[in-house]
Amino acid sequence: MKTWWIAVLVAAMTVPAMAAPSMPEKVRVTATKKTAASRKGPQQSLPNVSGRVEEDEVFYRFELQRIAMDVPQDLRIQYMVVVQDAAGQLRAGAAKEEEVVLEALRPVAVESETVTLKKIEWNRAGLGTGALKEKLYGWAVRVTDGKGTILTEKFQPKDLETQMDRLLEQWRKTGGEAPARPLRPAVVAPDPSPRVLPARPAGGPRPRR
Repeated sequence: MKTWWIAVLVAAMTVPAMAAPSMPEKVRVTATKKTAASRKGPQQSLPNVSGRVEEDEVFYRFELQRIAMDVPQDLRIQYMVVVQDAAGQLRAGAAKEEEVVLEALRPVAVESETVTLKKIEWNRAGLGTGALKEKLYGWAVRVTDGKGTILTEKFQPKDLETQMDRLLEQWRKTGGEAPARPLRPAVVAPDPSPRVLPARPAGGPRPRR
């Protein structure tokens, strides 16, 4: 019996300890997607193909609320709005840093800059219809105090946490503009002129290399 109790005690001591709970957030951050405007371009037609371009002006409305009284009132918010293009590549559609004042427990709203999402619908004779569309992928927010101490960081979706620095660097290099990338591969028309080959010198077979 004594041996059995010793075995139970050893087993209990070898159970790995539970991970320590994460630090409680001091500033709550939520985000809501908003649409400022939508535009549909006219139907455009070319030989054997027609299409239309649509644009949506969208933004995020971030809401910040202080939930710990030891947080100072004067804070800074850094946000980034991430767009996924028609090829599946991510880019920063908007990025900015602003000052914000949180008084007591009253929530404060911060609206991001507007991002333009494009959609191209096309109809090609013999090939059917298709569409190329950009969409909002997510957002990232960082809240700091006057000394630069990070109070809250949120990423939606979570994988943006490892991509934030790269996307911000790309944003700075392009001046906030989308990278120059065609929505679809360019099609080069064949040259109708006959190909001219250089004349082979007369007299004897072609030397081996």
